[in-house]
Amino acid sequence: WFYESTPFLDIIAVSLILASLPSTVYPIWAVYLLVIFGASVSRRSSYVAVLTAACFAGHSAAVAVHVWLGHDIAWSYIAGAWAMLALGGYFASTRSGFERDLYVRVHGSEARTRALYELADALGRADAQDAVYAAALASLERTLGADRGAVLTFDADGVMRFRAWKGLSPEYRAAVEGHSPWALDDPKPQQILVPDVHEDPNLAGLIDVIDSEGVRALGFVPLVSQGHLLGKLMIYYDAPHAFGEEEVALLATIASHIAYAVERRDSEENMAKMAYHDSLTGLPNRNLLRDRFAMALAQARREVRPLAVLSLDLDQFKQVNDRAGHAAGDQALQEVARRLVGKL
Repeated sequence: WFYESTPFLDIIAVSLILASLPSTVYPIWAVYLLVIFGASVSRRSSYVAVLTAACFAGHSAAVAVHVWLGHDIAWSYIAGAWAMLALGGYFASTRSGFERDLYVRVHGSEARTRALYELADALGRADAQDAVYAAALASLERTLGADRGAVLTFDADGVMRFRAWKGLSPEYRAAVEGHSPWALDDPKPQQILVPDVHEDPNLAGLIDVIDSEGVRALGFVPLVSQGHLLGKLMIYYDAPHAFGEEEVALLATIASHIAYAVERRDSEENMAKMAYHDSLTGLPNRNLLRDRFAMALAQARREVRPLAVLSLDLDQFKQVNDRAGHAAGDQALQEVARRLVGKL
């Protein structure tokens, strides 16, 4: 019970018993405390050891003062017991607060670590960019308790566009789309965390739309892969939020995972597109034609219906290359492709 409950109560009980005994037994009490202290150390219970030492010191000091003042030894022991009660209560309350804080830290850290593993697993299994974005938003909510979130990336024209979001209205997205705190060629973009949107002058131009959305704290987290800025991760809170050092580190970790997954999926999609599309015009190439033609032919045979193929040719295209150069010929092909896509 001594080690599992509040140990200072045990010491106080013994003190009250000893208070009714002759002062010659005081050395026995000192030995008892020393034994308890040694047992605490041997059990590696630093808390119990410190508590025992504190109680011993408080009791001894109180007894010494009362003896020096000439008081009866019984009252000295009782005063010592009260001194231990005060010290023991203080250490016990300190311990419970420490354990509660430690519990939150340890279990919170475990939950965040588990969420990061789940994010890495989800990103590894993602077969499309939408799955990558969905995993990113889920991670923000699980690891950081975000009320809302969004993923934005640069388009072909260098404009920041929403790719995925949670809890953001169409009006808000339309008002802030294209906004970026970093230039596209920024070599080292840094996180920008705003604990209270009303206290950041850089958001003055957007404060009305932010207020209307009910956002009070937000963060801009760059998505960087191999030194290239791909976009940003946005995190939102509905109340002012002080970002701690651990949260800053978590955001950086999450962003690095997402940036790598986004670039990997882009590369895979580009490779797949290059295998079946012409790199100059973007139109399907011969490989895709053969694949689709085989499928269409098989379907026509099953359904016993005719199949037609339309073939187009550009007259005198060789003369364009010979007279104006191959660059002009490439431009002509791209324009023809654009018109075909617009008509078909």
